[in-house]
Amino acid sequence: MTTDIASIRDALEATYRENRALIAALDDADLERRTPNPKWRVRQLAAHIAEDDAGTVYVGRLLAKGKNAKAPDVLINLVNWWGLRKYQKARAAELVAVMDAKHGELLAWLKTLTPAELARGGAVSQVGQVTLGEFLARSPAHSREHGADIRAALGRLTGLEMAR
Repeated sequence: MTTDIASIRDALEATYRENRALIAALDDADLERRTPNPKWRVRQLAAHIAEDDAGTVYVGRLLAKGKNAKAPDVLINLVNWWGLRKYQKARAAELVAVMDAKHGELLAWLKTLTPAELARGGAVSQVGQVTLGEFLARSPAHSREHGADIRAALGRLTGLEMAR
């Protein structure tokens, strides 16, 4: 896993473009579909993806200071639920706008990181002990998993996803 800032930024950009295209293509009926996880509708996962970069910055700032970003799963689930409530009636275009803004904040923050900060780390919920660089390198996978769940709900799996 490459943890240099340029590679991390490239991976985050590729995931952002992929998920942005996915969310922008959703219509109102798509947003109401259930996903493979019965707790999530497409709208909730799309909103979660739209907010992903904000979560990355939040956890990343803690790790850059050498602090832990660890909480019990029940608390993480509650925070996700609470934070996504505001998107109960959101349309895809609104979620794309949120995604664009959060991604811009992530890119601005990435520009400020030093090699020393990338090497610091801590414990992260559902991940374990990682450096900031490792956390950022893993971040795209989380967002892509949610994108795959949306595509599965819509019956639009990619060849790679069907092979899994």
